[in-house]
Amino acid sequence: MSNDKREDMLRKVRKLFAMGNDGRGNENETNAALRMASKIMAEYDISEAEVDLAALDQGRMEFGEVEFSDMNGREYKELPGWLGTLAVGVAKFTDTYARRGRKPGTIMQTLKFQGEKNDVIFAKWLYGVLVDEIQAAQRKSGLTAYGPAMAFRAGAAGSLWRRLDTLAQERAAARSTAAASGSRALVVVDRKQAEMATRFGEVKYQRGRGSRVNHDAHAVGAEAGRRINIPAGRPVGNETRGRLS
Repeated sequence: MSNDKREDMLRKVRKLFAMGNDGRGNENETNAALRMASKIMAEYDISEAEVDLAALDQGRMEFGEVEFSDMNGREYKELPGWLGTLAVGVAKFTDTYARRGRKPGTIMQTLKFQGEKNDVIFAKWLYGVLVDEIQAAQRKSGLTAYGPAMAFRAGAAGSLWRRLDTLAQERAAARSTAAASGSRALVVVDRKQAEMATRFGEVKYQRGRGSRVNHDAHAVGAEAGRRINIPAGRPVGNETRGRLS
């Protein structure tokens, strides 16, 4: 296969991904574009890193943030610690930044994910999935009084944070190993991280203090957090589409 042919296919994949993520097509068109892109990538052995690197080189990779404060219909003046813990784990796993903020004109606290568009949209989706899983597991446990419920959620979020952090470290190690054999995945990640630091300022996370009460509920939650499924990637379709602020 000639380099020209492969380059043509790489350009086609970039266009298909753009169609699948611009938010203007209907769901069937979006899914068809993403499936076609995946098919071409498999046929011509094109990696996601090559697609991302091409977008970076052309200045076409979009960066931004999503900010939200509505947690299942509830807002907080001060977000519970378990929500922040989970957000940090998700950010590490998705190569994004997680930060707290304030809803404009109010004292209500918000969360935001910052980074490359698709990573940010995935981060918010994954965060919502894991919040729902933690709350469902907590209700199933029968620990419904406020103190035990919050201790359960803190334990589950802590376990998920550790699992997400471990997965992120394993992926980073795999990228370093792949780089030695010519893969450009690590180059893409490094360049995205540099762009994020320039646009948003580097973020440093502080470790929160563990709960001193409801040790039993915390332990039950931690065990539940070790069992909750962590989706490995984005779903295909409208769930990943969205606009950056």
